[in-house]
Amino acid sequence: FGPGGSLKSTLAAWCGILVQAELSACGLKAVKGKVLCLDWETDEDDFNDLCWGLREGLCLQESFQPLYRHCVRPLAEDAETIQNIIATQNIDTVIVDSAMPAAGGTRMAKEDCSSVFATLRAFGTSNLVVAHEVKDPNAHPKPYGDVFWENLARHLIQVKCVEHTDPSLKDVGLFNTKTNWGPKHPP
Repeated sequence: FGPGGSLKSTLAAWCGILVQAELSACGLKAVKGKVLCLDWETDEDDFNDLCWGLREGLCLQESFQPLYRHCVRPLAEDAETIQNIIATQNIDTVIVDSAMPAAGGTRMAKEDCSSVFATLRAFGTSNLVVAHEVKDPNAHPKPYGDVFWENLARHLIQVKCVEHTDPSLKDVGLFNTKTNWGPKHPP
Protein backbone atom coordinates (compact mmCIF):
# COMPACT_ATOMS: atom_id res chain seq x y z
CA PHE A 1 0.00 0.00 0.00
CA GLY A 2 1.07 3.54 -0.55
CA PRO A 3 0.04 6.89 -2.01
CA GLY A 4 -0.70 7.41 -5.69
CA GLY A 5 2.43 7.64 -7.80
CA SER A 6 4.57 5.54 -5.44
CA LEU A 7 5.14 2.83 -8.08
CA LYS A 8 2.90 0.23 -6.38
CA SER A 9 1.72 -1.25 -9.69
CA THR A 10 5.27 -1.30 -11.04
CA LEU A 11 6.48 -3.13 -7.94
CA ALA A 12 3.60 -5.61 -8.16
CA ALA A 13 4.44 -6.39 -11.82
CA TRP A 14 8.13 -6.67 -10.88
CA CYS A 15 7.23 -9.18 -8.14
CA GLY A 16 5.15 -11.11 -10.68
CA ILE A 17 8.10 -11.30 -13.06
CA LEU A 18 10.41 -12.42 -10.23
CA VAL A 19 7.99 -15.26 -9.43
CA GLN A 20 7.64 -16.26 -13.11
CA ALA A 21 11.46 -16.32 -13.47
CA GLU A 22 12.23 -17.61 -9.93
CA LEU A 23 14.63 -14.74 -9.33
CA SER A 24 15.84 -13.19 -6.11
CA ALA A 25 16.35 -9.43 -5.86
CA CYS A 26 16.64 -6.78 -3.17
CA GLY A 27 16.47 -9.36 -0.38
CA LEU A 28 13.33 -11.00 -1.82
CA LYS A 29 13.49 -14.68 -2.79
CA ALA A 30 10.82 -15.72 -5.26
CA VAL A 31 9.39 -19.22 -5.50
CA LYS A 32 8.73 -20.18 -9.14
CA GLY A 33 5.13 -20.09 -10.21
CA LYS A 34 2.68 -18.85 -12.80
CA VAL A 35 1.26 -15.39 -12.15
CA LEU A 36 -2.07 -13.81 -13.09
CA CYS A 37 -2.46 -10.04 -12.84
CA LEU A 38 -6.06 -8.88 -12.32
CA ASP A 39 -6.03 -5.21 -13.25
CA TRP A 40 -8.79 -2.65 -12.66
CA GLU A 41 -6.59 0.41 -13.20
CA THR A 42 -4.97 0.24 -16.63
CA ASP A 43 -5.08 -1.84 -19.81
CA GLU A 44 -3.16 -4.71 -21.37
CA ASP A 45 -1.01 -2.50 -23.64
CA ASP A 46 0.22 -0.44 -20.67
CA PHE A 47 0.83 -3.61 -18.64
CA ASN A 48 2.77 -5.18 -21.52
CA ASP A 49 4.90 -2.04 -21.91
CA LEU A 50 5.60 -1.98 -18.17
CA CYS A 51 6.58 -5.66 -18.14
CA TRP A 52 8.74 -5.22 -21.23
CA GLY A 53 10.74 -2.50 -19.46
CA LEU A 54 11.04 -4.56 -16.28
CA ARG A 55 12.18 -7.65 -18.21
CA GLU A 56 14.71 -5.55 -20.15
CA GLY A 57 16.12 -4.27 -16.88
CA LEU A 58 16.37 -7.83 -15.58
CA CYS A 59 17.71 -9.18 -18.93
CA LEU A 60 14.82 -11.66 -19.23
CA GLN A 61 12.86 -13.13 -22.12
CA GLU A 62 9.21 -12.49 -22.88
CA SER A 63 8.28 -15.93 -21.47
CA PHE A 64 8.51 -14.42 -17.99
CA GLN A 65 5.47 -12.21 -18.60
CA PRO A 66 2.61 -12.70 -16.09
CA LEU A 67 -0.78 -13.54 -17.56
CA TYR A 68 -2.96 -10.43 -17.72
CA ARG A 69 -6.70 -9.91 -17.26
CA HIS A 70 -8.39 -6.53 -17.52
CA CYS A 71 -11.18 -6.39 -14.92
CA VAL A 72 -14.29 -4.25 -14.68
CA ARG A 73 -16.64 -6.09 -12.34
CA PRO A 74 -15.94 -6.60 -8.62
CA LEU A 75 -13.72 -9.61 -7.89
CA ALA A 76 -16.47 -11.62 -6.18
CA GLU A 77 -18.80 -11.17 -9.17
CA ASP A 78 -16.12 -12.42 -11.58
CA ALA A 79 -14.79 -15.20 -9.33
CA GLU A 80 -16.05 -18.17 -11.35
CA THR A 81 -14.43 -16.97 -14.58
CA ILE A 82 -11.18 -16.12 -12.79
CA GLN A 83 -11.18 -19.50 -10.99
CA ASN A 84 -11.44 -21.19 -14.40
CA ILE A 85 -8.42 -19.22 -15.63
CA ILE A 86 -6.50 -20.17 -12.49
CA ALA A 87 -7.33 -23.86 -13.01
CA THR A 88 -6.68 -24.07 -16.76
CA GLN A 89 -3.48 -21.99 -16.65
CA ASN A 90 -2.12 -23.55 -13.40
CA ILE A 91 -1.83 -20.14 -11.73
CA ASP A 92 0.04 -20.06 -8.41
CA THR A 93 0.00 -16.31 -7.65
CA VAL A 94 -2.67 -13.66 -8.22
CA ILE A 95 -1.93 -9.94 -8.23
CA VAL A 96 -4.91 -7.65 -7.57
CA ASP A 97 -4.40 -4.08 -8.78
CA SER A 98 -6.11 -2.58 -6.89
CA ALA A 99 -8.18 -3.22 -3.75
CA MET A 100 -10.91 -0.59 -4.03
CA PRO A 101 -12.18 -1.41 -7.54
CA ALA A 102 -11.72 -5.14 -6.82
CA ALA A 103 -14.06 -4.66 -3.85
CA GLY A 104 -16.58 -2.93 -6.09
CA GLY A 105 -17.27 -0.13 -3.69
CA THR A 106 -16.15 3.31 -2.78
CA ARG A 107 -16.67 2.88 0.95
CA MET A 108 -14.10 0.09 1.32
CA ALA A 109 -16.24 -1.15 4.22
CA LYS A 110 -15.86 -4.37 6.17
CA GLU A 111 -18.23 -6.16 3.78
CA ASP A 112 -16.18 -5.07 0.75
CA CYS A 113 -12.97 -6.27 2.40
CA SER A 114 -14.45 -9.58 3.53
CA SER A 115 -15.71 -10.27 0.00
CA VAL A 116 -12.29 -9.70 -1.57
CA PHE A 117 -10.42 -11.79 1.02
CA ALA A 118 -12.98 -14.64 0.89
CA THR A 119 -12.76 -14.75 -2.91
CA LEU A 120 -8.97 -14.77 -2.85
CA ARG A 121 -8.94 -17.53 -0.22
CA ALA A 122 -11.23 -19.65 -2.43
CA PHE A 123 -8.72 -19.31 -5.31
CA GLY A 124 -6.12 -21.24 -3.29
CA THR A 125 -3.28 -19.07 -4.61
CA SER A 126 -0.68 -16.78 -3.13
CA ASN A 127 -1.97 -13.23 -3.46
CA LEU A 128 -0.53 -9.76 -3.68
CA VAL A 129 -3.09 -6.95 -3.32
CA VAL A 130 -2.18 -3.39 -4.27
CA ALA A 131 -3.96 -0.77 -2.14
CA HIS A 132 -3.94 2.97 -1.69
CA GLU A 133 -2.94 4.59 1.58
CA VAL A 134 -4.95 6.58 4.11
CA LYS A 135 -4.17 10.27 3.53
CA ASP A 136 -4.32 11.29 7.21
CA PRO A 137 -0.82 12.48 8.24
CA ASN A 138 -1.76 11.97 11.92
CA ALA A 139 -2.72 8.30 11.45
CA HIS A 140 -0.25 5.44 11.39
CA PRO A 141 0.38 4.25 7.82
CA LYS A 142 -2.31 1.80 6.68
CA PRO A 143 -4.32 0.83 3.62
CA TYR A 144 -7.29 2.98 2.73
CA GLY A 145 -10.66 1.72 3.98
CA ASP A 146 -12.02 -0.30 6.86
CA VAL A 147 -9.59 -1.61 9.49
CA PHE A 148 -10.15 -5.14 8.17
CA TRP A 149 -8.03 -4.33 5.10
CA GLU A 150 -5.19 -4.19 7.61
CA ASN A 151 -6.38 -6.93 9.96
CA LEU A 152 -7.05 -9.65 7.37
CA ALA A 153 -3.79 -9.17 5.49
CA ARG A 154 -0.98 -11.51 6.54
CA HIS A 155 1.74 -9.00 5.63
CA LEU A 156 1.55 -5.28 4.95
CA ILE A 157 4.26 -3.51 3.01
CA GLN A 158 4.16 0.28 2.82
CA VAL A 159 5.67 1.75 -0.36
CA LYS A 160 7.35 5.14 -0.17
CA CYS A 161 8.80 6.89 -3.18
CA VAL A 162 11.17 9.87 -3.36
CA GLU A 163 11.84 11.73 -6.59
CA HIS A 164 15.22 13.12 -7.53
CA THR A 165 16.04 16.34 -9.35
CA ASP A 166 16.39 14.05 -12.40
CA PRO A 167 12.71 13.16 -13.12
CA SER A 168 13.70 9.78 -14.57
CA LEU A 169 14.98 8.57 -11.19
CA LYS A 170 13.10 7.58 -8.04
CA ASP A 171 14.13 5.90 -4.81
CA VAL A 172 11.57 3.39 -3.60
CA GLY A 173 11.43 2.08 -0.03
CA LEU A 174 9.48 -0.92 1.20
CA PHE A 175 8.53 -0.93 4.87
CA ASN A 176 7.02 -4.03 6.49
CA THR A 177 4.38 -2.52 8.81
CA LYS A 178 2.70 -5.83 9.74
CA THR A 179 3.50 -9.51 9.63
CA ASN A 180 1.68 -12.47 11.11
CA TRP A 181 4.65 -14.84 10.86
CA GLY A 182 7.95 -14.07 12.51
CA PRO A 183 9.73 -10.74 12.73
CA LYS A 184 9.10 -7.87 10.34
CA HIS A 185 11.48 -7.64 7.41
CA PRO A 186 13.93 -4.72 7.56
CA PRO A 187 13.31 -1.80 5.16
